[in-house]
Amino acid sequence: ICKRKNNRIIGMGLRNMKKKVFCLILLTLMVMIPINAKALKGSIKIECNKRKYKINETATCKIKGISNEDSYSVSARIKNFKSSVVTMDFKTDKGWQGIGDDGNIQLYTDKGKKGEFNIGVLTIKPKNKSAKIKDLSIIIDDIVYSDTKGKEFNVKGVNRTISFGTSNNVETVVILAMLLALSAIIVGVKKVKKLK
Repeated sequence: ICKRKNNRIIGMGLRNMKKKVFCLILLTLMVMIPINAKALKGSIKIECNKRKYKINETATCKIKGISNEDSYSVSARIKNFKSSVVTMDFKTDKGWQGIGDDGNIQLYTDKGKKGEFNIGVLTIKPKNKSAKIKDLSIIIDDIVYSDTKGKEFNVKGVNRTISFGTSNNVETVVILAMLLALSAIIVGVKKVKKLK
């Protein structure tokens, strides 16, 4: 009888021990694996000081990034950097190290960038000082951000259109109004001469 009771007690002890070991393993895994791990997500935007420029005027466009978590590097490509009609120049923002030569942006920082942040400034000037350029596309693609561990995340490309030497709507309306007024004056003068 005593042996049976001892076997039952030992069996119950082993079951309790297994439960405790299982709980300990589960607790260890929960601590090691972050439950609320956020993936780095972001976007990029091009902000030009205006959309329409005069002939031979220089366009200035800020390249900005947006990230939900700290981003430690940015790589991107300005697609039409070596254009036959315009000259482009990219200057990296002071918070970054790296290069942006030839439209190939490769930047990194030891301080993470989160929220909206500056990447650099792109200046665009027509090569022909008297040429009109309609709907020039500025395209930035192949964009990749990376987090503190070096894990890379692809970011959607962006496109912005600007023009050089195209008149805006206000100028067109003023010119048309002046032409209509001038033609009305000419017609009025001719009628007065006929009456005499």
